Amino acid sequence: MKIFTGNFEPSIIRELDNEVVIYPNPTTNVLNIVLSDKVESLNQMSVLDVLGRVVQVNSINGGDKITLSTESLEPGLYFLTLDLDQGKVVKRFIKN
Repeated sequence: MKIFTGNFEPSIIRELDNEVVIYPNPTTNVLNIVLSDKVESLNQMSVLDVLGRVVQVNSINGGDKITLSTESLEPGLYFLTLDLDQGKVVKRFIKN
């Protein structure tokens, strides 16, 4: 599932989705987010449950590898929304 906002060329947005990697998936306590050098800036990330409710919001100070604690989440399917300067990228993950 991909959701993008802004006035961006479709080819740039498709390429951007491939520049964000999350692992391990499924996860238990920690989700790693790796951004390639093509990602200009990650401003904020949010975790949403399957009903679209925001269950966690994190501000980002920078860096190309971010660790997100998932300890407080109940087991299930979640969506990680990354607010980038170029738009939004949404990644699915499962919490065991």
